[in-house]
Amino acid sequence: MLTVTVSIFFVFSPSHGISKTTLPQQSQELKNAVQLIQENRCEDALKILVELTQKDPNDSQAWFYLGVASVKTMRVKVGANALRKSIDLDSSFAPAHTVLSDALLQLGALPEAAREAEQASQLDPIAPEPYYQLAFARFRQGSMEDTVHYAELASSTKPDFAPAYLLKAQALIGLYRIIGSSADEVLKEKIVSRYRQAADTLAKYIELVPESEDRSFWTQEIEVLRNFSFTDNSTLTTREVDTKVRIIAKPEPMYSEEARRYQVVGRVTLRATFDVDGTIKNVLVVQALPCGLTEKAMKAAQKIQFNPATSKGVSVPTIMQLEYNFNLY
Repeated sequence: MLTVTVSIFFVFSPSHGISKTTLPQQSQELKNAVQLIQENRCEDALKILVELTQKDPNDSQAWFYLGVASVKTMRVKVGANALRKSIDLDSSFAPAHTVLSDALLQLGALPEAAREAEQASQLDPIAPEPYYQLAFARFRQGSMEDTVHYAELASSTKPDFAPAYLLKAQALIGLYRIIGSSADEVLKEKIVSRYRQAADTLAKYIELVPESEDRSFWTQEIEVLRNFSFTDNSTLTTREVDTKVRIIAKPEPMYSEEARRYQVVGRVTLRATFDVDGTIKNVLVVQALPCGLTEKAMKAAQKIQFNPATSKGVSVPTIMQLEYNFNLY
């Protein structure tokens, strides 16, 4: 890994990756540029690195750090090109493939990002970031089984790698859609088992991020997943009531900066109880999105104002599905 924060998803620490990779002797100028990146003074570092690549176009490390500094300052396309140049000069340097994969994820080039992450994982099998990038790419491509697989590889190489647990849980939830009570019993058991596994994975996640502002949402979700049952008759569906829920206000969720940076679009689908006291309860995530968008949707759902459904003149709790579409314009 690198000695700087390259992605909002993960941090490269000095104790991993790059310190285990054999590097050529660095000039004092390059050392100065690396120090500036570590201090988050990337604009100053860029001036040095541009001069170094002009002075010696075959300096793969100068191109590499030019790519790192460029990505950190949101010059993602420039950074990607610099990283490609670094790889052309030295294709055996795993961090270059890792950072390029991250840049490509930000550019929405998912297949190429996955290839670079795969190359990085082959060069450095004990680094968790390439596996996480593969999981992230597969999630966005809709391959939930692959997402679970690569997220597990990431967490197995680094057991305290919190983002891998969250992504795995969201993939487990997204493997199946809510089905009717008349569905095949084997499928029902499989869904319930997946939900229990997702709950356990979320529990590990919140254990690793005790200060997260979204901790309460995921704690509630764990309870919903663990208690999910196809035989729960405590709430009615919209077809079983006389008067349906009347929505008074349905706030739209905000986009997260992470999602904007990684150009994440799509739909979050929730299943919730509209209770008789006018509150939203038992929110079940049916379809998730990464980069905080699921959490944004859950927060928006909790703010819905409504008049409850009625049956035989009495207010009754009702299960309804909520959909939140996220698009970048």
